[in-house]
Amino acid sequence: MIDSHAHIWFEHFDEDRDLVLERARNSGVRHMIIVGIDLASSKAAAELTQLHDDLHPTAGFHPDGVEQKNEDDWKELERLLAGGQFVAVGETGLDHYWNKSSHESQEAGFLRHLALGKQHDLPVIIHCRDAMEPMLQLLESRAEPVRGVMHCFSGDIEDMNRCLDLGLDISFAGPLSYPRARELRAACAAAPSDRIHVETDCPFLPPQPHRGKRNEPAMMVSLLKTMAKVRNSSLDECDRLTEENSMRLFRLNQ
Repeated sequence: MIDSHAHIWFEHFDEDRDLVLERARNSGVRHMIIVGIDLASSKAAAELTQLHDDLHPTAGFHPDGVEQKNEDDWKELERLLAGGQFVAVGETGLDHYWNKSSHESQEAGFLRHLALGKQHDLPVIIHCRDAMEPMLQLLESRAEPVRGVMHCFSGDIEDMNRCLDLGLDISFAGPLSYPRARELRAACAAAPSDRIHVETDCPFLPPQPHRGKRNEPAMMVSLLKTMAKVRNSSLDECDRLTEENSMRLFRLNQ
């Protein structure tokens, strides 16, 4: 298994991070993409991955805080990405739920991340909360494909198809297993097998059997079981497909 989106650097894991990683490996997780949301966390992700060959860092500015970033911050982000250690840009995108940054600053920051992804030949990890339509309209207005993934996808089949047409892969997280997520499960069932990924987004959004607990990569097994049921497939087949797709998108070595 590959956890395509994890925040292992969060303080939630400070007391037992090594045990969390051990449980992940024992459960069958072979690689984890450790996602940054600002300069400090991007650097923390990089430092953490220097100690573990199965961890891979990303660097970017979450839309919630992008309005507070100055030109020096952007130059430092570009410097980090130019170092060649990171496997993706982001997470970036739009968040109209918390609205901690203006919509205008979020869109401008998102476009800068897309340019950085193209400049450094890296996929972009996209966060989209309560902003699917403006997100898709912005991407469609650019008239060029995007190499990347819609992380923690939360839309329906129509939204998914528009993402796919833009070149994006689709990543499913814990909400896939939630009882009311019927449209999300329908999208998962219809998703092309070569464009799907799974993630924990830990420490957030644990799968249904673990609701109320801190999420961690070892819980990937529960999520994959849900995907297998939704797609009328086997656990092994969903494991194989999502692993192959994440290996390819993030250009991971075996």
